[in-house]
Amino acid sequence: MFLGALFPKDASVWELCDTPPKVPGVKIRDRTIAFSGKKKKELTCLITKEVSENVIRFSFHKNTQVALKILLFDLKKEEQLQFHFRLGSGAEVTVDHIFLEPINSKLSIERKFRLKENARLTLLTGVFPNASFLCRDDTELIGEGASVDYLSLAVATKKNRIQIEETVRHQAKQTISKMQNFLIATEEGLLECIVAGVIQKGMAQSACEQANRGLLLGEKSSISVDPKLLIDEYDVKASHGAAIGRINDDELFYLESRGLDETLAKQLIVFGYLAPFLDQLAHAKLSDYLTKIVRKQVMGGAIDEPELA
Repeated sequence: MFLGALFPKDASVWELCDTPPKVPGVKIRDRTIAFSGKKKKELTCLITKEVSENVIRFSFHKNTQVALKILLFDLKKEEQLQFHFRLGSGAEVTVDHIFLEPINSKLSIERKFRLKENARLTLLTGVFPNASFLCRDDTELIGEGASVDYLSLAVATKKNRIQIEETVRHQAKQTISKMQNFLIATEEGLLECIVAGVIQKGMAQSACEQANRGLLLGEKSSISVDPKLLIDEYDVKASHGAAIGRINDDELFYLESRGLDETLAKQLIVFGYLAPFLDQLAHAKLSDYLTKIVRKQVMGGAIDEPELA
């Protein structure tokens, strides 16, 4: 199986249906994965089969430092999964949440994030399914100084429909949210993205930033983005925007004038959309594999399985 090449079995890799790994500072019981201790921990969670329970919980205790990868692959039937993340005071957590093809039926995901004071969450979401997909995120910044940095990349192909809904609620002072979405639709793919930032009254000196970019590569493809700011406080910083379009003819002409053919020129432009996401994904083999997936989805062609080191 290709996942064995990407993630050789060791103490920090866990396939959800298997026996939990023994990692210092990590306890797993009843679908709750709890992290404790100040030493930085890494865990990769592979979901490759139907799961018996549809709610999976992650708890990060005070001042923990965790790098967590969650990969979903090869789900055969319609799934509705929930992921709950609770970050204690001062926790610093990076979550790479990747939805890989082939997911051959409709997949619905709900994710809930709750951050206490001075907790920091960096969330990378990669959406590369082979079917329709729905992801709803609800993030609560309940402690002063809490911050979240979203970065997502989604590719809609064929006649698949991808729906992404992201809401961040600033419920404490001096909280920060940054939300970036990179969206690609080809063939007859449909991509819908709703992004909302909510700053409640009294939550002064908070900041909410949204940026959304969409690239249309099919004559019948469609991308819609609805950015929202719901602000009930004056002493804040907030911005949002969306830019959606097709490959710029002037960019193509410039690259072709430098000796590139049209196909390669388009690939360079497309992979410019990938760069912010892949630059933050600290796993070389996984980055290479995702690049190949996008190349197949966008340009056609086969995917070579990753080689063992």
